[in-house]
Amino acid sequence: MEQAAADLSTEERIRQVVLRKVNRPGLENILNYDTPLLELGIDSILALTVLVELEKEFDFEIDDRDLNIDVVKT
Repeated sequence: MEQAAADLSTEERIRQVVLRKVNRPGLENILNYDTPLLELGIDSILALTVLVELEKEFDFEIDDRDLNIDVVKT
């Protein structure tokens, strides 16, 4: 059962978003805050989907001009 977002650390909220979007068995055992997204074996489209969900979760927006492979990697 997921905790309310207000009860979770920022790191855990990010982790939960990634786990929801990257539906891969065992991911919860290896995913931590320092894990580069592209090292999870996901493609750039899924990485962008994760970024969109993070924008929603934390109510911010990444300017399209700032989106590049370095942002998606981390």
